[in-house]
Amino acid sequence: IQDLNNLFYRILPRQYINVLNYSATGDGTTDDTSYVQAARTAAVGKTLRFPSGTYRMTATTVFNCDVSFDPGAVLHAESGSMTFVKPVHAPIRSKIFTWVSGNITMLANHKPSVMWFGALGNAANDDGPAVQKCYDAVASQAAVPYFPSGSFLVNQKIAVTNSRTGIAGESSGSTIIRKGI
Repeated sequence: IQDLNNLFYRILPRQYINVLNYSATGDGTTDDTSYVQAARTAAVGKTLRFPSGTYRMTATTVFNCDVSFDPGAVLHAESGSMTFVKPVHAPIRSKIFTWVSGNITMLANHKPSVMWFGALGNAANDDGPAVQKCYDAVASQAAVPYFPSGSFLVNQKIAVTNSRTGIAGESSGSTIIRKGI
């Protein structure tokens, strides 16, 4: 699959702006904020690409371009907020967001995966906080958070603030959402 990803990006090199080409490291230690913001500015009208790695962010950032996450790419918000004005593209089962504080707002994703926010769907871990983060991220739009196949344990009430927000799963029997003890 990695070879196919690399081939895809080589075929369309002008449409993708790679954050690594703007000095972002993705090492999880370096503050990549200014590098990601420079790449984001260059990506207006294109797609900003995050290759595998952990990109540490320490300031509020608005992404006004499409954003694509390769498998293994994670955006880590230590402070500030991240707003995605245009669609986010990522593998459905990948965790792409982690945070210490701040918020993530998605204005254009109509079916974000709860796994992007850290839900595991393994029937053992409490997925409630990740599910809530997903619903919070899409609170301003009519969106349908997506639950891939798995068994999601939710030990809390999920606050849904937009009456136009729904829920979607893989298929009957392959996606299970259950209340914990």
